[in-house]
Amino acid sequence: MNYWFYSGGWDPYGPGIVLTAIFHVGYLGVDLFFALSGYVIASAYLEAFRRPSRSTYMHFMIRRFARIWPLHAATLLLFLGDPACRAPSDMAGNLLMIQSWGFIDHATCNEPSWSISCEWFAYLAFPFLAWLLLRSERRWAALGVAALGLLGLGVLTWLNRGSSLDVTFNLGLARAACGFTIGAALYRASAAMKPRLAFDACGIVIIAALGGLAIVGAPDLLVVCLFGPLVLCIALAAGPLRAVLGAWPAVWLGEISYSLYLWHHLVINGLKSLGAEIATPAAVGLVLCLIIGIAALSRRWIEQPSRTRVIALLSPTPLMSADRPHAGL
Repeated sequence: MNYWFYSGGWDPYGPGIVLTAIFHVGYLGVDLFFALSGYVIASAYLEAFRRPSRSTYMHFMIRRFARIWPLHAATLLLFLGDPACRAPSDMAGNLLMIQSWGFIDHATCNEPSWSISCEWFAYLAFPFLAWLLLRSERRWAALGVAALGLLGLGVLTWLNRGSSLDVTFNLGLARAACGFTIGAALYRASAAMKPRLAFDACGIVIIAALGGLAIVGAPDLLVVCLFGPLVLCIALAAGPLRAVLGAWPAVWLGEISYSLYLWHHLVINGLKSLGAEIATPAAVGLVLCLIIGIAALSRRWIEQPSRTRVIALLSPTPLMSADRPHAGL
């Protein structure tokens, strides 16, 4: 949905003015994902790195590699000979998932996959982050690490001429590292907390505040400041917020979210190359249904089977006890 709003597909002065304002900053959804990813990965694996070993690291990396690389590689097959991969280094960088590490100075191949490259870097660096977070049992120390991540986003905004956080292949690696660190640190700080209804109320207030900030055109940094608390509230919710996000439609969408993310750009560009006009609400709705359908098939026939096979191929021993599935991650 953000694609059409952000590209001006609908008239910003028409009836959709409120949604237009919100979706015009939809690129910040990636920052929410990084914070959520950091929180979830820390919740699943942090304790496993309390006594790190080569075996622990290999188990972790194999499962994270199997989660993101096979589908990413499958989508790259559609870019063989495409101008978007205009040099051999473009395809090589994408296959190695290093296309956003500063080696390539332009967007390449399946453009949304820049964040996959950054996520891969976050996985590689996670053992160091885990060591940092586990050095102290005091909650304030983890909050200090989260504050450093937020400070990093502030510096990133300044480097981007103080305008926005909409950076990808150029400064996207720093953007992802900061967001991931915030999420992981907040998990460490809140690990002993119990779910409470107060977190539902706080989460709902934050969601409303985010909508308001988008409408008034607040600075990106102010919006992103609320993502960490929002992830924390979602994780510790015990009432209506938990019920809504735990309902099967939300869970199912979370399960297909990775496929949805990697296929949406391909589908949209493919339809446009065929001369399709995608500018009305009805057209957007139809294409959205098509993308969701493709994502569901992709998860069933590409993502899940390839993940299982890669793990079986690369793993010398059974799964880590800490390894458990999380929707969309």
